[in-house]
Amino acid sequence: MPVLSAADVAGYWLGAGGPKSRIVEWVAIAIGESGFDTAAQSPAGALGLWQIMPFNAPTYGYTPGQLTNPAVNARIAVLMSGGGTNCAAWDSCYRDIQATGRYTFLAWPEQGSPNWHNLAVAAAELGGKVVIPASASQQPGITATLPGTIAAIQHQAALQLPAQTLRVKAAAARLGRLYR
Repeated sequence: MPVLSAADVAGYWLGAGGPKSRIVEWVAIAIGESGFDTAAQSPAGALGLWQIMPFNAPTYGYTPGQLTNPAVNARIAVLMSGGGTNCAAWDSCYRDIQATGRYTFLAWPEQGSPNWHNLAVAAAELGGKVVIPASASQQPGITATLPGTIAAIQHQAALQLPAQTLRVKAAAARLGRLYR
């Protein structure tokens, strides 16, 4: 399977029953987890767009071999996240997974996490806009101006992030060319 576009990933999320109101967040999570590569596999063995661990597949009626199918991976991500409301199972949603704990309820990626920074990139890739709130207790919204979104992406490109999110630099460069 190929590396997908943000629009393709969004389509799989919606097709799996994921809420449209959370689409930017879940596309951002897919950036952080797999870089939109449907065949991505982590060193721990997680597979696909949202990096689902193989032992989770049977719980939802699938086989581990189906996890690289983007429709299946999206469906399991929707189910595992309580319908798109809990990103706690995705390590890239935590600023510091060791300090925060694991698999507790996490409504939005923590401020400062790779996926928090991916929100602006995901929104721009989807043709929208995003505001990254100053307070971690506030939810991101899709209401900013395009210049603000581009500035956030340029800021993101300058950050030193884990290897799994380095594709952000390429997205920012692509968007910089599109909006000049």
